[in-house]
Formats: sequence, structure tokens, C-alpha cells
Amino acid sequence: MGVIRSIYERLLTGIKYLLVLLSTVLIVVVFSNVISRYFLHNSLAWADETARFLFIWITFLGAVLAHDRSEHMNLDIVIQSVPRKVGLTLLVIANLIVVGILILITKGGFTVVIENYEWMTPALEISYGMVYSVVPACGVILLLQTLARIVKIIKLFGSSGGLSTQR
Repeated sequence: MGVIRSIYERLLTGIKYLLVLLSTVLIVVVFSNVISRYFLHNSLAWADETARFLFIWITFLGAVLAHDRSEHMNLDIVIQSVPRKVGLTLLVIANLIVVGILILITKGGFTVVIENYEWMTPALEISYGMVYSVVPACGVILLLQTLARIVKIIKLFGSSGGLSTQR
């Protein structure tokens, strides 16, 4: 289990660095386009497209980090106000719903990538499939995170530890 945890932590670290890089590039691209638009009176044709695609990637990669830290909306108030076993059951049910939704998103993401792989973006001339590949990639990671969380919750049924939606 230590090897898997180590690989997972490296993956999260890589995602953090990638998010910093993508956010920096997004800021530079948007700032450059603003300067170009207002001072040179000429918009950069590729800037809007680049910013849109960077924002998509930042959103999905950020969701992976937020899910790891349990920073998405939780049922904390409800979970803490019911008996322990009921709270754990509610957590499992909520996470199973998340699994179902993630399966739909991931499956749809794979379909979008495959169907749009040869369609090129107008300004950057890169594959839309490459742009949208972040959806199934992050969907798989989110799915694995959620399944691991369910296993952890189920293990709490037998222990005397407190309830928490944290990892």
C-alpha cells in the first residue's frame, strides 16, 4: 500500500506543479491580449482560444486536488448530527452517487475525445480531442479517489474513530 500511496502523492504533486504552470500561462496570455487589445488596438487571435482551453484544464485538475482534500461540498452538518453508523452509511451512499456521476462524466469524456480527435481548433490548430482529454483523465482519478474513500469509510464501521469527511 505504501508504493501506491507514494505514486499517488507524486501524481498530486505533479498536478500541483502543472496547475501553477497552467495558471501562470493563463495570466500571461490574458494579460498579453488585454495589452494588445487596448494599446495596439489588435486582439490576439489565439489568445481567447488558449485561455478557454487552459481554463478547462485548470478546472478539472483543480477538481482532483479539491476532491483529495475534501474541499468540495460535503454533508458535514448532517453527518455530525446523526448516530455514527447512520452517518457512515450516508457517507457511503453519497460517495456511491458520486461514483455513478463520475462514471457518466468519464464515459462521456472518452466519447468526446474519440469523436473530436481529428477536429482541429481554428486558431491553435490542435486537436479538440487533446484539449478535452483532461475530462476522462481526471474522471478516472476522481473515480479512484472516491472508491478509496468508500473503502476507508467502510473500514470505519468496525473502528471506534470519529466521523469525518476528510481523507
